[in-house]
Amino acid sequence: MREKYLPLHVSYLNDSEVSRFLRITKPVTIEHQRCWLRKVFSGGYRGVIFAVLAGESGRALSQSGKFVGVTGLRDVNWAEGTAYSGLVIGNKLYWGRGIGKEARLLLLKHAFDELKLKQIYSRVAAPNLRIRGLLEATGYKMVSVRPRCRLIEGRYYDEVLYHASRETWGTVWTAYLESQAP
Repeated sequence: MREKYLPLHVSYLNDSEVSRFLRITKPVTIEHQRCWLRKVFSGGYRGVIFAVLAGESGRALSQSGKFVGVTGLRDVNWAEGTAYSGLVIGNKLYWGRGIGKEARLLLLKHAFDELKLKQIYSRVAAPNLRIRGLLEATGYKMVSVRPRCRLIEGRYYDEVLYHASRETWGTVWTAYLESQAP
């Protein structure tokens, strides 16, 4: 993630359709996001953040392309080998094109292969069916439900906890690699 992406990032987060299920205070300001990014860069954030970039083909890229969102790991516990994952594809033109899935798979690869983490969790509001489907498609399994703990637009909803391990992600990763072969 780079500071040059912050103006777009802020505009995405201030879009109510994008941020409906996120736990953020609105409006999000550029200064707030600059402080957040400085904390990430200074090591004061227990995690890693990556920009999600899309090429002309609509595929996710790691080095160049159009900034469309953010993914990352937070609350990393090195002793236990755990973290929580998150993803926001803020550019709605790229919704439903597989970029979120690819970004999530690459994030898990980084978590398991580079960071040597053992368990990755993700919490999602129960009515967020799009993200729940994405989690399941990338190797996460539902493990529990916290009843009526997420306040969204004045109503309380259940929160669903998902879990991915090297084993649950590995079969999805292998299939992904095979689908990319020429």
